[in-house]
Amino acid sequence: MAAKKKRRKAGRPPLGAGAKKSEWTGLRLQPGLRDELQASADANGRALSAEITLRLFRSLDEEKGFGHPILKEIGFMMATRFAFEGARAAGKDLPATDWIKDQHAFDEGALSVMLGLWAMRPNNSVESTFRWFEALKSRILTAWSFSGRKTK
Repeated sequence: MAAKKKRRKAGRPPLGAGAKKSEWTGLRLQPGLRDELQASADANGRALSAEITLRLFRSLDEEKGFGHPILKEIGFMMATRFAFEGARAAGKDLPATDWIKDQHAFDEGALSVMLGLWAMRPNNSVESTFRWFEALKSRILTAWSFSGRKTK
């Protein structure tokens, strides 16, 4: 008489010692967001739940890296303004890797970032703005002199 084979249990393997199960959370998403997340999950070979979890962890890590949510918002504002104005100034449908090499497009993006930061300055006044620009000018000239670049 042949020995019976032990049947494997269906489902996930048991968790290791001390490991906890993931917590279930009912989550409402904006229309279209689920489809966008699912497309990203499919493209990355992940389950929808894993994609959402990864993105949430990434978001929390970014906030920790910036030190405070407001600093993350400022960084995002700067990147968005730079990308939008730089691409607009290039006047073409170019990827950033191309238009960023164009001095005019780069300058427009950088100036837009400066304007965004200026708009966020606490206690802005005409006098403080002139002092700010003079300090910026001084620092640029100092950096220029240390860079070894020649002036025209």
